[in-house]
Amino acid sequence: MRLLDRTWPGVQTEFVKAMRKVQSEVVIQELEEAIRRGDVQAALTALRFDPSDLFRTDAAIVAAMNAGGDYQMEAIQAASRNLPAATRVVQSFGGRNERAERIARDLGSRLVTEILDDTRVMIAEAIRNGLELGQNPLQTARAISGRMVNGSRQGGLVGLTSQQAGYVNGRVDPKTLRFVPGLRQELTDPATASRYFTRVRRDKRFDGIVRRAIAEGRPVAQADINRMAGRYSDRLLALRGETIARTETIKALNAGRHEAIDQLIESSTNEVQAQDVTRKWDSTGEDGKTRSSHLLAEGQPRAHGEPFLIGLSLLMFPGDTSFGAEAKETINCRCYYEIIIDFFARLE
Repeated sequence: MRLLDRTWPGVQTEFVKAMRKVQSEVVIQELEEAIRRGDVQAALTALRFDPSDLFRTDAAIVAAMNAGGDYQMEAIQAASRNLPAATRVVQSFGGRNERAERIARDLGSRLVTEILDDTRVMIAEAIRNGLELGQNPLQTARAISGRMVNGSRQGGLVGLTSQQAGYVNGRVDPKTLRFVPGLRQELTDPATASRYFTRVRRDKRFDGIVRRAIAEGRPVAQADINRMAGRYSDRLLALRGETIARTETIKALNAGRHEAIDQLIESSTNEVQAQDVTRKWDSTGEDGKTRSSHLLAEGQPRAHGEPFLIGLSLLMFPGDTSFGAEAKETINCRCYYEIIIDFFARLE
């Protein structure tokens, strides 16, 4: 879907910029003291992480929803252009429609809540992992906030999921309660340093440093570990931003398309009614990335207002979570749904 490819990068950019802003405003002394007390809420406060930091990310998602609505209305106008005058559609998408504005607010507020909740969990686990490793509070604070390089903070765990943070700093497995080493721990031991080469998001420019350390049977120097962990964190943040952007953008685009049909049906200037609309699920095809549940749904027909059954989840459209769809059915979804309108149903 070309529209998705045009819109998601803007959401990713705004998310990463927001996380960089949070990093730049960390009060390290307050964060250190909060960690010393084991106070997760105080640590979050020390990050100066406020919902307003995600305003531009939210605005980019709202723009995606309106783009989806505009796209759908323009497609309907084009499809009806050569039909009898009574059936032609000239209506535009109403982004200021009261329901459309509510949907847009819900999309943004849900994302903000999820990111803040993820950050709270990440901090709690980082504090617990710091204790597991015997780190002092300042070390843990620097791991969370990043280190100052040329006057700005780089690396750090801000914006990462708790799982991604574990890839960098290690984490306690919630099932086994055993500590699983991260990149930092692996590089301090020549016996485990080679695991670095399995990390897809690593900066390969550091590979030579690791190879020399392994050949000489010594740990990687701490200064190099800090640099490597910082770059790795930065790339994981970009990945998190892309995942959020793709997932939230396709949800917003399709929410806009769905709202466009609702507005079309409700308009007194059009003859289209809900029973004239059919929708079909369109997977991206079998390319090794498409989920089997989405492939199995290929061509699944639904009336307007009736959700698709994808795996064990109900979705009104690709990316939809309003029915509590499982994350495995929505994250990074690339599917589309076709909208078919019987313009002649009212002309019998």
